[in-house]
Amino acid sequence: MRKDMSKVIVERPRINSGLRRKGRSRVLTDTDGVPYRARDRDGGHQRPERTKYLNENLAPLRRFLQSNVGRPWNKVRSELAENIRPTSTVQQHVLDHVKDFVAMKTVMKDGKVMVFDHHSRRHPVPVKESWALLYVHPKSGLLIKNRSWREAPPSFKRDKPKERRRDLGPFRQAHLFGDGAWWDVVLERIPFRTRTVRNAYNQPVTEKIPLAVEDVVFSRKLSSKSPYALYGRDGVYAVSVRRLTKAERKRLDLP
Repeated sequence: MRKDMSKVIVERPRINSGLRRKGRSRVLTDTDGVPYRARDRDGGHQRPERTKYLNENLAPLRRFLQSNVGRPWNKVRSELAENIRPTSTVQQHVLDHVKDFVAMKTVMKDGKVMVFDHHSRRHPVPVKESWALLYVHPKSGLLIKNRSWREAPPSFKRDKPKERRRDLGPFRQAHLFGDGAWWDVVLERIPFRTRTVRNAYNQPVTEKIPLAVEDVVFSRKLSSKSPYALYGRDGVYAVSVRRLTKAERKRLDLP
């Protein structure tokens, strides 16, 4: 594996790298070349202007993993990790995305390989019905291809999310994602904190600040749409997602 593989996978070219202000002292950066954060007035950290952007095009990582199908997973994982610096946020980003392609937690049940969902931690599902492109065989420890995994049909790039969404309740929806399967999505309101600020007329007003949350639909790369387009409203996020069975689809009158 190339030593600069992590940069090929997760980094874009530097933006405005040739534009520098004169008369400025040298900016201290971390191992990724990202400026250290400065303290703001409230004692928190200000988010610096990044000169690198994480690239979600993980095709090189995917190709590397697919090229190692049939090999012991421990050796493949070691090759991935041997050139990743623990102090590098950007390079650690590579390892964070491995779980989006490989199901590492698997078990045998009734002679079938079962996969655990690494986001919702629910009961295991058969590997052929799972999200996993690849999986680690629970007995041999080899990296295996999930032959039931399918790419999203081209037609899904042109249709509208609302045409593939069914409301099952105030905070529950069924979605037909790009893998061709219907999924049960449970939503919750995005939590927020309040703070008092002064408006243009120097009057105190209270504003709501949304807290950071992880949407399992987007972390699992089930959709590339915006949350508003996908869910049909703002202020909510997905806390769990589960693939619907054939019996459940029939009961819900889904195709």
